[in-house]
Amino acid sequence: PPTGVLEHGSLLGRGGAIQAALNLELHASRVGYIDVKLSGLNGQLPNLDLVNLVHRMCSKEGVRHTFNNKEKNMDKDPVKAWLSSLNTLTSMVLTQATSTPDGNHGLFHRFGIEAVTLEGFEKTGRGSPATMYQLGRVMEGLLRSLNNLLERFHQSFFFYLLPDTDRYVSIGIYMPCVYLLAGALFLKAFTLWLLLKYTPQSDTTLLCVPADSSKEQKLNIVYVGVAMFLAHMSGVVLLSGGPWFTYLTSLPTEESLFLGFLVVSVLSMAGPFILNFFIGRERNLVLLNILVLLEFATLLVAVSLTNFSLALIAGVLYLPPVLWIRSSNNRWWKKLVWLLYHPLVVLGGVLLVSSVLKFPEFTAMEVLNRALSATKHALVLACVDHLVYGNVVFAIGLVFMLPIWMLMWIVCLSSDTEVTEHKKEKTD
Repeated sequence: PPTGVLEHGSLLGRGGAIQAALNLELHASRVGYIDVKLSGLNGQLPNLDLVNLVHRMCSKEGVRHTFNNKEKNMDKDPVKAWLSSLNTLTSMVLTQATSTPDGNHGLFHRFGIEAVTLEGFEKTGRGSPATMYQLGRVMEGLLRSLNNLLERFHQSFFFYLLPDTDRYVSIGIYMPCVYLLAGALFLKAFTLWLLLKYTPQSDTTLLCVPADSSKEQKLNIVYVGVAMFLAHMSGVVLLSGGPWFTYLTSLPTEESLFLGFLVVSVLSMAGPFILNFFIGRERNLVLLNILVLLEFATLLVAVSLTNFSLALIAGVLYLPPVLWIRSSNNRWWKKLVWLLYHPLVVLGGVLLVSSVLKFPEFTAMEVLNRALSATKHALVLACVDHLVYGNVVFAIGLVFMLPIWMLMWIVCLSSDTEVTEHKKEKTD
């Protein structure tokens, strides 16, 4: 691949720090309403002062304004009002979790510049449109407010969720949700450690290691460490060498990337048969399970500090199967469920559900073809966003989620062999 992605020059001079940026996207001269877009790269958000300023100026000048194409909730029915707020909040969480900017403003946040996008849609239906005079007054009010040196951004909220255009949920309220998810993982890891240290004399225990065995079961940290290192190193190699897939075949970019990741996914499913050589069939599986639980919990906490929505969705999605999987005696349906949680399968499943919801008139084959095409396109966009803009979702998926899936797959498949061998040893 080329050594560089973007070729840039240098400015001859500078005029001081940029305080804020306003990105205008007007689709027609007759604007029906202004949609305010906030989500930036890697889930970054602008200062809440700027968001409130835009909505207040639009209200003052009589311009309809929305957030995620949803107006201010004026319903007096508390149930309908709550459902409307939940819908708006969910749409923001789903948008932020992609870590992809929903406008050109998203590229300013990483430079410490507060920015939003004002997207004007063409007027349809009844009612009078917003005139250019009204839009001009909105822009003038925004620029005058930003230029007021006595009115700096003082409401230092960069972590928030918006259930409405004029209401927000602060970080102190929503952050404990992720901490509770991570706490469940820490608790299970601690429980496994206690069971690993104090193994009762029973064949039906979690570890399935007889306490009176003549051969003492010892932990081999080196073997477990080598297995974890190889799993994560494979993710790092795939992250850095992903663009090389386009050079290995003469296929188009989408086809070559999808084929490359599909081959890697199949190899990751066969990985336990290779990495199991380093782990063995002793209590090392339990230690591996503990380390994976700790890594996943730490990953959720770390990601939530910058992108709460991504951490929340990943935790809610992967927490149940991670807690179900044991270090021994896993049933076949648990293994089948964990296969469905492969990162590439999850991506395809999400796009399949999205295609069904957006195109209900399509047949089943048309929906499958569209979901497959969307999956190929999503892989290309994720790779390009990572190389050009520094989107971290692609890196998190390959460097952390794929190795975590592989290591838990080892725990799933190796457990039955371990239990059978221990039963044979006791019978002998």
